[in-house]
Amino acid sequence: MLPLVLAILGLEDMPALLLLEQAVQQETQRRRRRRRRVRHAQQIPPVQAVAPRRQPTIQRIRSNPFDLTPAQIHTLYRLDRDTITNIVELIQDDLVSLFNIRTAIPPLLKVASVLHFLATGTYQHTVDQMHGMSQSCFSVVLNQLLDALLKHANAYISLPRTPQEANATKIAFHALAGMPNVIGALDCTHVELVVPHAVEAVYRNRKLYHSINVQMVCDASQIITHCCARYPGSTHDAMVLRNSSLPRYMEGDVVRSGWLLGDAGYPLKLWLLTPVRNPQNGHEEDFNRAHTRTPVVIEQTFGLLKALFRCISRSGGALIYGPEKVGKIITACVMLHNMCIRRNIPLLPDVELPPPGEVEGEEGVEVGHRPGRETCEGRAVRQMVIDQSF
Repeated sequence: MLPLVLAILGLEDMPALLLLEQAVQQETQRRRRRRRRVRHAQQIPPVQAVAPRRQPTIQRIRSNPFDLTPAQIHTLYRLDRDTITNIVELIQDDLVSLFNIRTAIPPLLKVASVLHFLATGTYQHTVDQMHGMSQSCFSVVLNQLLDALLKHANAYISLPRTPQEANATKIAFHALAGMPNVIGALDCTHVELVVPHAVEAVYRNRKLYHSINVQMVCDASQIITHCCARYPGSTHDAMVLRNSSLPRYMEGDVVRSGWLLGDAGYPLKLWLLTPVRNPQNGHEEDFNRAHTRTPVVIEQTFGLLKALFRCISRSGGALIYGPEKVGKIITACVMLHNMCIRRNIPLLPDVELPPPGEVEGEEGVEVGHRPGRETCEGRAVRQMVIDQSF
């Protein structure tokens, strides 16, 4: 149309009018594009605001451990119904959740799930599937219950506190092999764990696996009266003893006339008797014989403890937690072990105790191992025992 108008007017050779023609064509193209966008928009329904939908709560099936038979409870948790109830009542205030009351895990189920983990040494996902909780939830429950149990550790793991308790312990030890004034058998055992590569050399023990060197003292009835689970596997038994609370306790007034029994790797002290290295007469040989028979109880205690709670036995695999948490697990197992002994809870029929000297992770004294130092006071006390009792 525009060229025809220009031809009529005789102005087709004017440059200004050519620019006008280009402007008109561009405007026409913009209008066509606008119309296409409008038609396209009319074909698409308008976008509606969609409110975010809340994810539905997963209702997990949680069983009541007390619905099982007494034999099943003993097999899964190593304890009986009454003992589990007492544990729940003891630490219930530390297990009650103040948030999410509707979906909170009952204290009984928390205790049962952790007991099953300690007893079997199985992986967390197996335990949480059995008790109806997620793996992350079980990790929180494990930390919560360990901290709650350790608040009461001194009530269940304690050396004799009165002269009467010390005398009762001495009488029980004397009945074993005739060793007088003994208030405990001392030794160390190892609990395997997984450690970061940066510190793996510190935790590698003499048997070339990573562990924590755990010092324990037990009485004649296999009740553990002292537990120190803080030092890496490369630490010598004598070093663990020197940095523990035992020297301070043994030098107190409660057990002034009593002593512990240890193997040849420990130093001979006023309160710690070790065997005679080279016995020269029959009396010294009799002393060594009685000394060897009496500390067998600590090796039997290690075997019983690891048979009851497979999580700290090498047969249950290495613990995949940090050293601090592994120490808490060991202390909790010792508490539960003492509960089993005091309540006379029997072992499972299929549980076999290893013979003395073959306990997994046992340190022992090997050929060529440097013996502990002997002090003059210690030799005098040992000679007095030999002269008076052997």
